[in-house]
Amino acid sequence: MTLHNSTITNICEYLGKHKSPENDVQLGYYLAGLIEGDGCFSYKKLEIAFHEKDNSAAYSLRIQLGFGQIYTYSQNKKAVRFTISNKKGLKRVLDLINGKLVSTEKVNQLIAKGYESRLGCKILNASLNISLTNHWLAGFLDADGSIGIFVANSKTHKHKKSVRLEIKFTQKDKHILSLIASVFEVKSISKDKKSIHRLKLTGSNKIRTMINYLDSYHLQTIKYTQYTIFRRCARYVESKQHLEPNGLEKIFRFKRSLQNVYN
Repeated sequence: MTLHNSTITNICEYLGKHKSPENDVQLGYYLAGLIEGDGCFSYKKLEIAFHEKDNSAAYSLRIQLGFGQIYTYSQNKKAVRFTISNKKGLKRVLDLINGKLVSTEKVNQLIAKGYESRLGCKILNASLNISLTNHWLAGFLDADGSIGIFVANSKTHKHKKSVRLEIKFTQKDKHILSLIASVFEVKSISKDKKSIHRLKLTGSNKIRTMINYLDSYHLQTIKYTQYTIFRRCARYVESKQHLEPNGLEKIFRFKRSLQNVYN
């Protein structure tokens, strides 16, 4: 699915009640995105990293899966690790995500670590496709994305300030970001001095499309709280209220509130 102007609609007023993936199919897509964002299969376990403030999301995942242990990293007090090492738990995970991984990296990892023989199942090929009709992208954003509101100096804008809304994805490997870029018709992916790739979604059409998606497929970490602030800000900007006298003051309040979620 790619982005087209004919699919763009205004951001609706009401978001509705927060919801988890409604069945195992959607849980599988969410979990696949989460693992491809910040998960790793070793020979005997799955490990997914969470920010310490997303501890409740890790526990919720454990309840949904029926398996898992949660530990604090000894050298990083701001992160926790969700681990599954028992065979039944790993089989449950594989049954959920098999065929829903979008890139070959985790598929090859599973095969190389012997999961086919250990769990007695065939690892299906990567889909090489990202859809806006399932929870995969929400899982990936929860794992390895960020949501931001930025205000910069501008010579051309009414109040000499421009407001930029941004959703960013970061990965060592460019492949998944390229798949996301094709959906949102983003032409460039940046790379820093440490060879970390970054994909930024900005602009009203891309942001509205992402909001319409996230309204249906909810984030499960406290990024969801950030998202609700971001969404209110997007509606404020969409209605041009930020251009009114003192309008930027509210933008700065949105910005501070969003930043304080993880501070």
